[in-house]
Amino acid sequence: MQAHFDSTGYKLEDRGARWIEGFVRLRPGVTPEQAQEEVSAVAKRLETDYPDTNRGRGIKLMPLWQTPFNNAGALFPTLATALAVVFLVLLIACANVSNLLLVRSLARRREITVRLALAAGAAAC
Repeated sequence: MQAHFDSTGYKLEDRGARWIEGFVRLRPGVTPEQAQEEVSAVAKRLETDYPDTNRGRGIKLMPLWQTPFNNAGALFPTLATALAVVFLVLLIACANVSNLLLVRSLARRREITVRLALAAGAAAC
C-alpha cells in the first residue's frame, strides 16, 4: 500500500532511513549493560557490512519512559496524579464500607444483647 501513498520508494529497502524504533523486553537475569553490549556488537557488525549507511551509527537501549520519540516521559506526572486520585477514591470507598458496617452493628446491638441474655449461642447471632 505504501507505493500508492508515497512514491519515494519502499521504506524498508532504504538503508539510509532512520525512522525505525524498536521495543524489547529483557530476559530474566539479563542486565541492561549486557543487553547494551550485545546490541552494540550487532551495530558494529552492521557498520562493517554497510559502511555507507551505518558509519557512525549506533544503537542505544533506554527505558521506555526516557525514549525521545513517544514522549512517554511526559506522561509520568499525569499517571502519578491519576494514581493518587485512584488511591483517594479507594480510600473513600473503604471508609464508606466500614461506616456502613459500623452502623449496621450498632443497629443490631439491642437484638444481639437480647439473644445473649436468653442464652442463645454465638452461632445464633
